Amino acid sequence: MAIFGWLLTGGPASDRRPLATALSGGMEPPAGRSGTLPGAILGRSLISREPRRSPPPRPARDPRHRCVPEADILARLALDGWPGELADGRAGEARAGAARALGLALAAGAGFARDARGGRLFDFIEVEDLLEWLAETGRDPLWRDRPATARRTYVASTRAGERSAGKDLEPAPTRFRLRLSRRFDLARFAPGTPLRLRLPTPLPSAYHQAIAVTPILPPGLDGLVSCAEGRMEVRLRAPDDPGLILGADITFTAVPPAPGDEAGRLSGADREAHLRPFEDLIGVTPRIVDLAGRLARGAPPLEAVAAFWSFLVDGFHFRSLRCDDVEGVSPCEWSLDHRAYDCRLAAALLVALCRAHGLPARTVSGHYLSRLCPANHSWAEIWIDGMGWLPADILHHERDDPRWRPQNAWWEHFRQRWDYRLVFERPPRHFTGPMSARLPRAWQIMQTPIPGGLRISYRDLAGGALIYADDLRVDWSA
Repeated sequence: MAIFGWLLTGGPASDRRPLATALSGGMEPPAGRSGTLPGAILGRSLISREPRRSPPPRPARDPRHRCVPEADILARLALDGWPGELADGRAGEARAGAARALGLALAAGAGFARDARGGRLFDFIEVEDLLEWLAETGRDPLWRDRPATARRTYVASTRAGERSAGKDLEPAPTRFRLRLSRRFDLARFAPGTPLRLRLPTPLPSAYHQAIAVTPILPPGLDGLVSCAEGRMEVRLRAPDDPGLILGADITFTAVPPAPGDEAGRLSGADREAHLRPFEDLIGVTPRIVDLAGRLARGAPPLEAVAAFWSFLVDGFHFRSLRCDDVEGVSPCEWSLDHRAYDCRLAAALLVALCRAHGLPARTVSGHYLSRLCPANHSWAEIWIDGMGWLPADILHHERDDPRWRPQNAWWEHFRQRWDYRLVFERPPRHFTGPMSARLPRAWQIMQTPIPGGLRISYRDLAGGALIYADDLRVDWSA
């Protein structure tokens, strides 16, 4: 699995490559022909090319990035490489594999800091980069196939569940129960300070129906609880105990979104909102406009999206990223310069290309509901007149399945074999919004397995203090 949060890293401006080399692994559309190729044909032409290569390993560029305890690093490596073993109760085997992987990274030069007790603290991105580099250069047979094997395991586990339910791989409405708890560290607030804390809840959408949210609050909590579309909010005064846990028991029916579910006409206000040139990580700069035109000049909407999607799938490397390294630059242009993205930046770049082409588009954030381990994730949706909002995800486990056909558009994949998802945010209209326990300027996210689910921790790089941590557990038998 990958860190699905917003963690970006990069290099200095002098390391950036011009657009000509950023395009599709260093290759541009043939000179003099880009204006004559339909978008779908150009999109397919970008697929048959050299496999993507991992960029060189990146040492921690700020000593504060080395703040993750060794136990968490090992847990995360086990989750990335051995999820099937963890699910089968073979945790010892997974931990042993993770320990070997960390040993290889250390031998290759991974650095670490020390905590007050002498324990080792790592930068997970530095470790991950080294392992990928060792694998792709043939120096590490252990990590060479583990992530792809893990992704195939996720797909197989979902399909096995569908077969056992008699669905024969056909998507069908499924009732879920999600237990979400958020643990806050309120030590920075003096007791009695007025606070507003939030927990995300599912948004009504084509992905799920019949949503019911039951708050789970600490005994004796003195606060005002309210539930609105997409969030649960608690207003209270900071307690004496800085460790506060808010939770929700959420049930819903997940359904495969089919073209036409929201196929009415988009209002003028909504069309304008979803064509804004700048929003969060999205930036429709002149460079993005030029790239969109070169990829799909004159193409119909579906062919244009296919060209953008194929370009991003084929020419970029998925990697965990840090937020503090892209300050002062356009995130989308940073992605072009470095041919890299995480899921949130991938969605933003696809949306930017679509908006540059005049297609309303938006990012979506929520959770990928794997049987083995739920994970937070981001993807895109593009509005096609007459078809509605179509999901488009650059990152998906199905690509490691031998039956995957790369010429298929992602919305075709959703129609043919859909994976279950939960939507929490759809900017610019729907998002959880700020709260008292805000993320600082420099922070780090870490995912580690817990029994029956996943823990997603957000920590302040200035001292490594916990801001909040989400525990997710999904029950498919609800």
